[in-house]
Amino acid sequence: MLDALNKLGLNVERDSVNNRAVVEGCGGIFPASLDSKSDIEFVLVVSAEHSDSWDRFFVKGGHKYKSPGNAYVEGDASIGETVTVEGCGTTSLQGDVKFAEVLEKMGCKVSWTENSVTVTGPSRDAFGMRHLGAVDVNMDKMPDVAMTLAVVALFADGPTTIRDVASWRVKETERMIAICTELRKLGATVEEGSDYCVITPPAKVKPAEIDTYDDHRMAMTFSLAACADVPVTIKDLSLTTSKFLKAVRRDNKQRFSLVEENGELLIRANQGHSIMTVESDKLLKPILSPEEAPVCVHGTYKKNLESILASGLKRMNRLHVHFSCGLPTDGEVISGMRRDVNVFIFLNIRKALEGFRTRTQITLYHNTTAVLLTI
Repeated sequence: MLDALNKLGLNVERDSVNNRAVVEGCGGIFPASLDSKSDIEFVLVVSAEHSDSWDRFFVKGGHKYKSPGNAYVEGDASIGETVTVEGCGTTSLQGDVKFAEVLEKMGCKVSWTENSVTVTGPSRDAFGMRHLGAVDVNMDKMPDVAMTLAVVALFADGPTTIRDVASWRVKETERMIAICTELRKLGATVEEGSDYCVITPPAKVKPAEIDTYDDHRMAMTFSLAACADVPVTIKDLSLTTSKFLKAVRRDNKQRFSLVEENGELLIRANQGHSIMTVESDKLLKPILSPEEAPVCVHGTYKKNLESILASGLKRMNRLHVHFSCGLPTDGEVISGMRRDVNVFIFLNIRKALEGFRTRTQITLYHNTTAVLLTI
């Protein structure tokens, strides 16, 4: 990067002793791609002039850094049943945050705050199934998350058309060809155009081995295909290994585990499984005495209380009902309940275990994150 800045005419001084570099700006006119307009708006935090067509920018030299004091840093809108992305909302400058509106068109429920967006999957029909509607959408302002839409289209009710993504052809790889090729492996019928593609989902997603083309977004995007509950193998994860390691280590709820088998690095969820083939006995440790779990509490909301009192706690589409080993106010609970719950339901472990011994269908587990689970 420093060599590139030097070639642009900036004065670059390397300080290898302190592991830093000093860069003196010279000012000038720099070309930019129209495909990056939303990203450019996001990073224009210094005074700059731009042409009406947003293809040229003039940045004056002689700027000096000064602390802005407290600054709110936006979350990544391309990350990730209900999902809340904090750090980007109605005030976000990122183009990718608009992807939530695309999901809303497909049938998801979307709610916004100034600094967050929450997406909930479509409601279930009479048979317990969720249905995503197909869309025809222009994705030129968010070509990276358009890749996510391409994989989500596997689960739609009809053909999804993604338009104005010519930039796919000049990214880390020729993404248009790469995406269409890998979608076909999964069983989709794909029509490829110069700047668009039409994806018709298969009746059932096929097991497949996905090539990544040395492109980290191909690896990350196509991992979503595993939601079809079929084996999906992402080949050559070396380019994304550091991202997975960082995600696992930084997750304050410790929801994931990494294991190495036969030279391969494998990642799995510690809890929250909805895939029926997961064998709890092999992943979790049974609770055999009340002393192992002095506190066992489930957090929920007042709006759910009437239903719970009438029919009990239900695991819904997951394998377990989740409990925690403490309350959010304890300061040590890292997983098991949301921090804004307003109803606490405590489980008497001793009576639950006694019930199990008298053939009542209940088994209690705990995992590495101290989350308590019951089936």
